[in-house]
Amino acid sequence: EAGLKRLNISLDTLNEAVFQQITRRQGVQRVLDGIDAAVAAGFEAIRLNALAIRGLTESELEPLVEFAAARGLTLRFIEYMPLDADRRWERDQVLSGAAILDRLRTRFGRLRPLDPPHESQPARDFELLDLPADAAGRHPRVGLIRPVTEPFCGACDRIRLTAEGMVRNCLFSHREWDLRQLLRGGASDAEILETVAAAVGAKEAGHLISELGFSQPERAMFRIGG
Repeated sequence: EAGLKRLNISLDTLNEAVFQQITRRQGVQRVLDGIDAAVAAGFEAIRLNALAIRGLTESELEPLVEFAAARGLTLRFIEYMPLDADRRWERDQVLSGAAILDRLRTRFGRLRPLDPPHESQPARDFELLDLPADAAGRHPRVGLIRPVTEPFCGACDRIRLTAEGMVRNCLFSHREWDLRQLLRGGASDAEILETVAAAVGAKEAGHLISELGFSQPERAMFRIGG
């Protein structure tokens, strides 16, 4: 009734011990129950996002794929990015998209890459052709988002608005543009548009994660949102 049709849900594991290791809290069963409740509610699309961390995710790949496939949900693995609150990210902690694909092929067989609906979509989806198709003839799907090993900055058309009203033109930006102050101060539409345009115009060519001199932003992912 409120117009909500799609959900993105973080699900890194089905295992309670691993869940606690990643999130530092209990409750993976609550997450799983919530997903099943969302499926029962009939949302148009539900997407599961799993962080890919070397040493943790390898054992979770197959159970996560099977969980999503059994419910007709799309699962996407996201390479671990330097947006952690503890600022302990290291590149060798990243489980690469290539490694994930190799493991999926070994376990599930043929993967067919799907054309993205538009160039700026960060995920690349694959059909698992050797798993049973649904009534519509669609096989289970797995997606990869590879910002570390295969950056897609050149096609990125995204900016973010934080809960505090700050515009960020990249997850890894060190700058923010304050819309909250403008809105509370009675700024005109033209002034607001000018600020947003300035943020977009200042967008860097890339995030430089793999380059010498990369500097992790002060905000962790959970504080960016948007």
